[in-house]
Amino acid sequence: MSGKYLTFVIALATALIALGLLPGARTPALMVDIQAFTMFFDDDLWKSLNVFGHFLGAASILLLITRKMLIVWALVLSALLGGCISRVLKLTLDVPRPAALMHEDLFIIGEKLTHGSMPSGHSMTIAIVFGLFLSLYPRFTPKAQRLGLPLTALVPLVCLARVASGAHWPADVFMGAGLGLLIGCISALTVLRWESSLPRHEALNDGFRLLIASALVLVPLPPSCSLEASVALGLSLATWHFLKKNRIARAWSPNLKSTRQY
Repeated sequence: MSGKYLTFVIALATALIALGLLPGARTPALMVDIQAFTMFFDDDLWKSLNVFGHFLGAASILLLITRKMLIVWALVLSALLGGCISRVLKLTLDVPRPAALMHEDLFIIGEKLTHGSMPSGHSMTIAIVFGLFLSLYPRFTPKAQRLGLPLTALVPLVCLARVASGAHWPADVFMGAGLGLLIGCISALTVLRWESSLPRHEALNDGFRLLIASALVLVPLPPSCSLEASVALGLSLATWHFLKKNRIARAWSPNLKSTRQY
C-alpha cells in the first residue's frame, strides 16, 4: 500500500471521527431537519441501502468486482475486528438512540431501537469495505478499480439511510464510518503482510462466495433492510460466480478451441 493511499485513508477517518465527537451532531433538531429531507424519498430506497450496511451486502460488493483470494481474507479479518470493536463500544458507551429520546418527531423505518447507538454498525461495515478497497486499490485490475468506484457514493448514502431509518444520530454514522475506514486499512495492511502465508485454495474462495450469496437469499435480515434487494443481490453474486467459473474453466480446457479473433 503506497503512502498516499494510507495518508488519505487516515486523514479521512480522523475527520469523520472528529465530526462524530461534535455535540451538535447528536441533537433532536438535527435529526428532524435531516429526516425532513429523507422523507421525500420512498422507504424502499432507504431499506435497500440498509442492505449494504449489513456485512453480507457490503462484502458482496468486493466479491462481485474481483476473485482475488486476498479479498476473502481481508473481509474475514475486518469482519472479526469490526464486530468486536463495534460491540465493545456499544456496550461501553451505551448511548441512547433517537427513539429513546424522540417520541413524536422521529420517523422510523423497520425496528424500533433504543440503546447502543454509538457507533453505527452499518456505517462502520460499509466504510470497512470502502477502506479495504482504497487500501488494496493498487492490487485490483483496472476494470475492478472502475467497478469499485460507486463505493465512494455508497458510503455516505448508507450513512444517510441509517439516519433516515431513525436508527442513529448523525454523530453515530460519522463515528462508525471513521472507525470503519481505519479497520479496513488495518485489515488490508495485515493481510498484505501475511499474504504469502495465507491459504489460496480455490475451494475456499468458491465456498466463501457461495456462502455469502446463499445467506443473502435465505437468511432474514432486520426489518429495516429490503428483502427484495437482499435476494436480488444474493442471486446476482451467485450468477456472477458461476459465469466467471465457467469462463475460467473454458479458458483452461484443452478440449476447447478459442474463438477469439487476433
